Amino acid sequence: MSSGKRKGSAFEREIICSITKAFRVPPQEATRSILSGGHEDAFGDITMSSALAKKFPFAIECKFWRQINLHDLFVPWEVMPKSDGRFHHWWLQTIGGALKCGRAPLLVFKANNQPILCAAMLSDLHPEVTKQLRWGPYAFTHGPRRPSGSMHKIIVAPWEDLLKLYAQVQKKGKK
Repeated sequence: MSSGKRKGSAFEREIICSITKAFRVPPQEATRSILSGGHEDAFGDITMSSALAKKFPFAIECKFWRQINLHDLFVPWEVMPKSDGRFHHWWLQTIGGALKCGRAPLLVFKANNQPILCAAMLSDLHPEVTKQLRWGPYAFTHGPRRPSGSMHKIIVAPWEDLLKLYAQVQKKGKK
C-alpha cells in the first residue's frame, strides 16, 4: 500500500472515530466503505448504521492531501476546474455518492498540518446547526446538488464544529 493510501485510510479511521465518539455509539456503527468508496455500489468513504445515519444523515467523502488551495472556494463554480484547486472535483465526487444513497453530501478534507474542514449544503443542515454556524467565521461558496444542477450555498467550516453541533442537537432530543 502506498504512503498516500495509508494516509487516506488513517484519515478515514480518524473521522470514523470522531463520529462514533461524538454520538457515543459503538465503533462498529461506522466503518470504512468497501474499497474506500471506490466500489461502484459505495456512496462515500464511510458507511454508517441506519441508526447512526438518522443522527448524522450524510454521505461522507474524505480527502487528505499535502496541500489544499483554499482560494478555490472563492472563485465561481465555472472557474474552479481551471484553477489548481481540487474542491470542484471533490465536490462532484461527493454529490455523486450522495445521490446513490439519498443522503446529504458532506466533504471532509484536510491538508498536512492544517485543521480538518468540511463542506456541506447549507440547506441540508439541521436548522439548529445552521443557526449556530451562520454566526461563525466560516466560508461560503456555491456548488451544485447534482452534477449539472443549479447552484446552492455550501458552508465550509471546521469539522469539529459541525460534529459538535450535531451531537448537541441529538443530545437535546431534537431530530
